Amino acid sequence: MASPTNPFEERRQFLRYPIRVKMELQLASDSSNLHSQTGDLSGGGLHFFWIRSLAKGTSLKIALPVLNRAFKLTGEVVYSIRDAVTGLFRTGVAFRDPSSTFRMKLAEEILRIQKFQEELSRKQKEEISVEEAARKWIQKYSKEFAKIYL
Repeated sequence: MASPTNPFEERRQFLRYPIRVKMELQLASDSSNLHSQTGDLSGGGLHFFWIRSLAKGTSLKIALPVLNRAFKLTGEVVYSIRDAVTGLFRTGVAFRDPSSTFRMKLAEEILRIQKFQEELSRKQKEEISVEEAARKWIQKYSKEFAKIYL
């Protein structure tokens, strides 16, 4: 449960990743597409900053661009609190259904591979393909993945 001094202090079921990607969102009550940027992502949800407060329970459709493809997710607002530094509203969204959670985990891994590809390309001073980066990523982390499923 969140403490009064820190509303973000809570027991988390999923690890959070500070991945900043542009996102498109749509309120269930409105058909217009709005744009923001994620503050962090996890298997259970995400947060983003927004110009106005969104009511707890507000249904959202979210699209995250990953490798020229939009991952579409559904969720609902769990908090919307004004950030003292930016003046924007830090808005937390919990994914609604298991398929959204699965898609988010997939999107997280793809985003990590993209970052890994950028690092490899920068270190090697030549462009490394996404496929090659993915192979190296799997080689590097396959033992860690195996521990999860054993």
